[in-house]
Amino acid sequence: MGELQQTDEGETISAKKAIDAAFLFFREYVPQKEVRHSLLEGLSFDEYNGQWVVKIGFDLGRRRKVGSSILTTMNLEQPLEEPIREFRTLYINGRTGEFIRME
Repeated sequence: MGELQQTDEGETISAKKAIDAAFLFFREYVPQKEVRHSLLEGLSFDEYNGQWVVKIGFDLGRRRKVGSSILTTMNLEQPLEEPIREFRTLYINGRTGEFIRME
């Protein structure tokens, strides 16, 4: 996927360029003050629409309790927590690298 692909309409940008563009737009449009651990979660090329689809996952500092035990219920053990992951999917024009939309 990291190489240029050929379509009927011409060359598409590389996967790396699409990922870089997506993170650039993500940082511009999603307030970064609280964002932690932003990671690439998914990448695909939509040949029908000529778009890179880039999924970015991140934490906003919120956590949720996981698991339940009698010791936790009786306050004898600290509950386990994990970060709540958020996701945004960005669509990048496959030929120009321009931002199309974010969901």
